[in-house]
Amino acid sequence: ATSAATSFDIAKAAISLTVSITDWTYGQAANVPSVNGNTGNGTVTYSYAEKGSTEYSATVPTIAGDYTVRATIAATDNYNGGEATADFYIGKAAITITADDKSGKYGADIAALTWQIGGSFVDGDELGISAATTASKTSDVGEYPITVAWNGNANYTATLVNGKYTITKADVTVTASGYTGVYDGAAHGITVTVGSSGAAIYYGSTELTNENYSTAGSTSAITRTDAGTTTVYYYIVSGNYEAVSGSKAIEIAKASFDKANLATAQKPTATNPTYTGSPLALVDAPSSLPSGYTKVHYSIDGGNTWTDMIPTGTNTGSYTVSVKYVGDGNHNDFEGNAVVSSINRASSGSTQTTDVQKPTATN
Repeated sequence: ATSAATSFDIAKAAISLTVSITDWTYGQAANVPSVNGNTGNGTVTYSYAEKGSTEYSATVPTIAGDYTVRATIAATDNYNGGEATADFYIGKAAITITADDKSGKYGADIAALTWQIGGSFVDGDELGISAATTASKTSDVGEYPITVAWNGNANYTATLVNGKYTITKADVTVTASGYTGVYDGAAHGITVTVGSSGAAIYYGSTELTNENYSTAGSTSAITRTDAGTTTVYYYIVSGNYEAVSGSKAIEIAKASFDKANLATAQKPTATNPTYTGSPLALVDAPSSLPSGYTKVHYSIDGGNTWTDMIPTGTNTGSYTVSVKYVGDGNHNDFEGNAVVSSINRASSGSTQTTDVQKPTATN
C-alpha cells in the first residue's frame, strides 16, 4: 500500500456586514448603532465623522447636523474583519422664544424687556436673545410692538413670538379750589389747575362723568355774581392722563353796609310837627338810599313791628322812630340811627276865642 500527504489551507470566511443607527434630536441622548452580519462575533469599534468627511473620531457627535457612523469589526480565527457605514442625522431642537407683554404709565421710563423660552432648550446654551420696542417714555397712550431676536444657534429652530408694550394713562396733578367771599358786583368762579399740557377742563352744574361730560359740560367756566351758593362740577380730560372729576362751591355772602357811611340825604329826618288833633307824620323819608337798598322800614314800638309807611303821631310828646334799611338779594338789612321827633303843643293864639268861651262878671 502506498500513502501520500497533501497540505491545504482553510481560508477565513468573509462576512457581510451592515451598520444602522436611528436619528435623534439635539439635546436628546445619542442613539447606539447596531451591526448585522458579524458572523464571527468580532470586536466592533464605532467611529463618527461629518457626512462627506474621511476624518473619523470615536467621539459621538452632539451638534445638530448630518453624520456618518462607521462600524469596524476585527477579524477572528475563522472570519475576516470588515467595515460598514451608515448616515444619520441629529435634528435641530424646536424652541419658542416669547416676549413678555409689558406696560407702563405715560411719561415713565420703559420697563426692562424680558422673554420666556419654551420647547427643547438645553440649559446653558447661548441664544443671544434680545428684545426691543418702539415705545418710549414720551409715547402717547396706546399699544406698541415688542420684537424678539436671537443669534440663530445652529442647534435650534426657533419660533419667535412678539409681545406688546402698553402705555397707560398717567395720573394727573389737579389742584381745585372754590370761592368764598362777600358780594362785590363781580363774577367769581372756581379755580382748577392741571399739571399737564393739553388737558381740557369741562364745567357743569350737574355731576360730570365720562359718559356725559361733553354734552352736560362746557369748557366755559361757570361763575356767580349774586349772593348765594353754586356748586360747580368739573371733569378733566387729557389723552395721556387719567380723567379727574370733582366739584367745588362758589359761596358769596351778602354785603353789609356801615351806617356810619350814610350820607345826610340817606337819613330820615324828624318833622317835629305842632299838635293839630290829627295824625301827623313824624319823619321825612330820605331823598336817596345806599346802593343795594330798596326801602326803609320804620318802627315806633322799639322794633317789635315794622312798616314801610311813614309813622305818625297825634298827641303831643316825644316819639322815637327806629329805622331799618332793607337790602336787596345781595345786601344785608341794617338798622340806622333812631330819629327822635316831637309833636309840639299848639299855641293859645292859634284859635279865635268866641264870646261864649269868655268868662263874665257876676257883679
